[in-house]
Amino acid sequence: MWGPDKKRRTTVQQIEGAVRICREFGRKVATAEEARQIMKVGVWYDSIEETLHNLGLPPNRRDGQPGFLVFETEGKKTIAKTGGDSHPMAYCMVPPAQVAAE
Repeated sequence: MWGPDKKRRTTVQQIEGAVRICREFGRKVATAEEARQIMKVGVWYDSIEETLHNLGLPPNRRDGQPGFLVFETEGKKTIAKTGGDSHPMAYCMVPPAQVAAE
């Protein structure tokens, strides 16, 4: 990650920048323990398939299996959150008050 001065930022500087942005947008900053749980630091699984499943990822393809793999679902479509941009993930970059007003 690079700063506005085009110099490389240290890990600490990158974290400080992320915390600043979270606070500016009124978002909660995870504690160290919460971050470990979110990122599953120290969690081990017995197989690749178990790891993918527990991380919410689709399974690997088997030999000769074409196409993309998807999750088994109950057939219900969820609606993506949107914010100030047309991209569904853009809601995370919009201040909470503005999203609530839309």
